[in-house]
Amino acid sequence: MRRIMGQATPWLLLILFFAIAYLVPLNDRLLWMPDETRYAEISREMLQQREWVVPKLLGHRYFEKPIAGYWWNALSQWLFGENRFAVRFASALSTGLSAWLVYHLANRVWCCRHRAITASLVYLSLLLVYGIGTYAVLDGLMSFWVTLALSSAYGLLTAAKSQHQRLAAIVLGGAAGMAFLTKGFVAGAIIAVTLLPYFIWQSGWNRLFRQTVWIVGSFLLVTLPWVIAIAQREPDYWHYFFWVEHIQRFSSEQAQHRAPCWFYLPLLLLGSLPWLGFLPSALWLGWQRRNSDPSCRYRYFLCWFLGPFILLSFAKGKLLTYILPCFAPLALLIGNRVVEAREQGAVSPFHWNTLLNFLFSLLCCGIIGFHQQLLPHEPLYVPGERATWLIALFSFAGWGVLALFSWFQPLKRWWMTATCPVLLGLLLAYALPQSIINAKWPEAFLKRHQHWLSQSDILVSNDVALAVGAGWQLKREDLLLVGDPGELRYGINYSDSRRRYLTVQQFPEWLSEARLAGNIALLLHLNEDGLISERWPKADRQWQNHRFALLYYQRQLITRLR
Repeated sequence: MRRIMGQATPWLLLILFFAIAYLVPLNDRLLWMPDETRYAEISREMLQQREWVVPKLLGHRYFEKPIAGYWWNALSQWLFGENRFAVRFASALSTGLSAWLVYHLANRVWCCRHRAITASLVYLSLLLVYGIGTYAVLDGLMSFWVTLALSSAYGLLTAAKSQHQRLAAIVLGGAAGMAFLTKGFVAGAIIAVTLLPYFIWQSGWNRLFRQTVWIVGSFLLVTLPWVIAIAQREPDYWHYFFWVEHIQRFSSEQAQHRAPCWFYLPLLLLGSLPWLGFLPSALWLGWQRRNSDPSCRYRYFLCWFLGPFILLSFAKGKLLTYILPCFAPLALLIGNRVVEAREQGAVSPFHWNTLLNFLFSLLCCGIIGFHQQLLPHEPLYVPGERATWLIALFSFAGWGVLALFSWFQPLKRWWMTATCPVLLGLLLAYALPQSIINAKWPEAFLKRHQHWLSQSDILVSNDVALAVGAGWQLKREDLLLVGDPGELRYGINYSDSRRRYLTVQQFPEWLSEARLAGNIALLLHLNEDGLISERWPKADRQWQNHRFALLYYQRQLITRLR
């Protein structure tokens, strides 16, 4: 019994760490626009309308992503209700499952539970993984499926029995199919740029080719039902999704979120905290052992990291969440390096890592503490936000204090490093300045004026993200858009959606007629100056909170003259 409990204790502590770090803060923060409100609303509409084939946002066709990510989010809302916890739960769960895959892969390649537990803990505490894992985007789900596919691919390449190879091939194809249904062709590209260089390096084509039927068959079994269904329902889907969302986004000069090729390098360093001190030596040891390792695990992990990283770096469009699949192999390499340093009794790598965490904490505290003095015209925290400012300082100072605990007796207290980002994650909702809340979190403003919004027969907004936030808050998708249609530009071009879009020039005349039928609420997302333009007709009631404004137009009654 004591032996069983001793073996279970690390797992129980890891689960406790996941629960505190990932699950506890999910419901604290308001939904961030545009990403979190968008994915919350698409899944809510899917669940409400029982529409499982065509993704829609505010009732308009939304073809930017495939369907699987919305399925998981809709399932989460069905289980837990339409709340913030449910919106973020799928992302947190997929991160936890990815850590579980990291554990099993580490245990397979090193046959060491301690290395496996360490690699899982490293993965869960990496700053980029932690940030995305508590944020409602689809990258965490895609990263889980990619990790499952590439873990299975390694099993296929190393399994001795043919039935184990066949099972690994089936899982590889199915996971690749789910990754494709979550984020599209980019998932297949990430898997391909990992495996192809490895096969060229390792000359392992024969085993892969022998299992091609199982890989392709399982991929098609997972993907074809929806691929055919969406093509029948919306014949234009695949043209738009392939050419606009992939070719133009990743290679065109008009790609969204354009950034230079070195964009991900600083994000890699920042995202590797609080284990940044081990990153260079982990990569260097992996490179040194690439030829001497009979199982070729280091070659595989290097291909898994470098292939996607290089591919995404040379794409025209970039977002920090895209490189999440690169962090599973990094966690494996870093976890192995941490265990080796402990086994060798090497204290200096732990001290170096602690110093980097302390300097990061000091830098963040300095920026927050002296921001008002450095930029007096653009203060981060205004005088009335002293408590919020102190919480932010405490969060980043706690990072440094927790890191210092591992300075003394680092070979025993090495695990304290993993707790560094947790305090920040738990307190983030209470540490953000009002300027960010007023620009990115419309939920508080919408709740404050929910009575008037509910009294409105027609809701209109000049901003897609704000309209989506209102749709989620009020549980309705019949909002009208005025001005820039933003990410709904393509969906609005359909004939059944055009009637719900107005230009700014059309709005005054439309308003005069619409007020005869009922009350009108106009939600505005203002420019940074916070001024309401004179182009909007004078309202009967008006409320404003920095960059959010509500203009309320009461119904006009016509007195008929006899």
